Order: sequence, then structure tokens, then C-alpha cells
Amino acid sequence: MKHAAFASIAVLAIALAAPAAPQVEEKPVPMEKAPFHIPIFQNDYIILLNVNIPPGRNTGYHTHYADSVSVNLMTASQTNQNYGSNEVSAPGTGGEGEPGRATLTDITKNGPRTHKATNVGPTPFHNISFIFKKPGPAGNTVSKKPCHDGYRVFF
Repeated sequence: MKHAAFASIAVLAIALAAPAAPQVEEKPVPMEKAPFHIPIFQNDYIILLNVNIPPGRNTGYHTHYADSVSVNLMTASQTNQNYGSNEVSAPGTGGEGEPGRATLTDITKNGPRTHKATNVGPTPFHNISFIFKKPGPAGNTVSKKPCHDGYRVFF
């Protein structure tokens, strides 16, 4: 009995004396591979994501690498943290607005963004996001049809 108690104390002392393992920062992934970002359609031009983050969960670090438009379906209170920063934003409403609001992430103008969003509220955050796979026009040109009945050029 004495030996078992001594062995238990020795193991506990060694465990407490061992240095803590360094915390490894998670590696960012592309937006469509982030937790709760589910690709539901894609072709040569877009990736359509269903983003649905439950309360108390986060997206992990992910990179917005291409222009995208997100449309809120349900907002939630979220915090954001940029990759490599210890600063976490104050909770706000996810997507900055009411259901139906569309938000452009302009990577062409502002460059890529890597962050993690955490849903700190009691309701799920839900939106759909359209990632444009190619910058600029897709190569399609506007028809030059003459203004016949039923046709009108607006630009």
C-alpha cells in the first residue's frame, strides 16, 4: 500500500513539473473548407456556401481569398479575431444587419482576409455566400441586339 501511494505521488509530481505543451495556433483554411461553411453548389464561376454557425461554436481561422457576396438569413451575436492577432472584437450582429442584407467582401480592392468568427449569442448565425472564383468579368459580353420590340438595352 505504501509503495502504491508513493508511486502515485511521484507520478503526480512529475506531471506537475513537466512544462506545458506549447499551444499551436490552428492553420487557416480556404473559406469553403472552414467549419460550418458547407459548399452546396459550384461551377467554373462561383462556389455557393451555406454558412450556419451554432451558438457557442466558431469557424476556425479561414481565408477570404476571392470576392464574395454574403446574404444574411439569420443574424447572431459574434466576435471576430484576425489571424495572428490576440485582439477579439466586441460582440456584434453577424453580417452587420437584418436578414436579407447583402454584404460584399471586396478582396480585389482590399486583399485577402483571414479571421475566425465565434457565435457568442443564443441563436444560430446563418447566411449564404457566393464566392466568385475568377476576378473581374467572366468574359461574357452584353448582347448588342437592336432595340426591337421586347428588347431594351439598359447600359
